[in-house]
Amino acid sequence: MREKDNEILNYYRYFLTALLHLAYKKPGSQEVKGKHEFYYCFDEMCENFLSSCRNILQWPDPRSSQKAKLQKLINMVDDYSSSLETPQTDLEIAKDPKWHEIQKYAQEVYNELKNIKIDT
Repeated sequence: MREKDNEILNYYRYFLTALLHLAYKKPGSQEVKGKHEFYYCFDEMCENFLSSCRNILQWPDPRSSQKAKLQKLINMVDDYSSSLETPQTDLEIAKDPKWHEIQKYAQEVYNELKNIKIDT
């Protein structure tokens, strides 16, 4: 495999991980994996997702219907984070029904995108 192909696959894996965290991890939660402890911060979850997914929209591999769903999710996350009038804690966000709607939709998008075969 060429180095460029490896970069593309690694970028896609990073995107999927960011989408997975957005879809299934509760802001403010912690997890220990081996010797590492992970804290799922709302701001970081959103930033990791948004920074990685905008490029995915330019790739030829996802179908147009998948890109439309991804764009809708981007808009939902952008709208939600900009609608927070005062800074809220991760735990407050985790309890927000609007955030639950975003996560439910993110799960749908993740399940649709996780098996795309990236042509490199």
